[in-house]
Amino acid sequence: EPGQVAVVTGGTSGIGFALADVLVRRGVDVMIADIREDAIPIAVDALSGHSGRAAGVRADVSVDADVDALADETLERFGRVDLVCNNAGVVCEQAPIWEQRLETWRWLIDVKLMGVVHGTRTFAPLFIAQGYGHFLNTASAGGLMPLPTLAPYNATMHAVVGLTETLNAELRSVSAGLGATVLCPGMVDTELSAN
Repeated sequence: EPGQVAVVTGGTSGIGFALADVLVRRGVDVMIADIREDAIPIAVDALSGHSGRAAGVRADVSVDADVDALADETLERFGRVDLVCNNAGVVCEQAPIWEQRLETWRWLIDVKLMGVVHGTRTFAPLFIAQGYGHFLNTASAGGLMPLPTLAPYNATMHAVVGLTETLNAELRSVSAGLGATVLCPGMVDTELSAN
């Protein structure tokens, strides 16, 4: 709704930017966060001129302190948060599970799974304190089916689906004004594979 505030991680491109764009056009103020600092001013500029305001901050979602700082920055700038889109994502190179490097597993888990965990740990207490708020966590159709040669991505997407369904049940048990939704898109033409 107009006047509400959303946080979108991975907000400078792809699905994150598209979410931010839809939100500012609806009059929602948006704080985008991205690890690519140079991309933030370009994205914020592209989001300007609508009824919702846009701002941006650099954050690495795999670092809990960065996500805490993102919350502080958003509250300082806009005074509230109503929606958190835990969207930042990466994808791995293609190989059978037994050939996937351990660094790849750790990277995918840190960004795609722990990024959602950090977003939840940081923002859920704020939502609970105000009695309303919603998470929109981006997973993938790969969280619902096997993806041969992309096991680290596949496993983390399954984890985000399960985490979000559990989070929704837990939040709704606290208040009807709280909840979480998981987004499971199929192939989308974004810069994800290049990044």
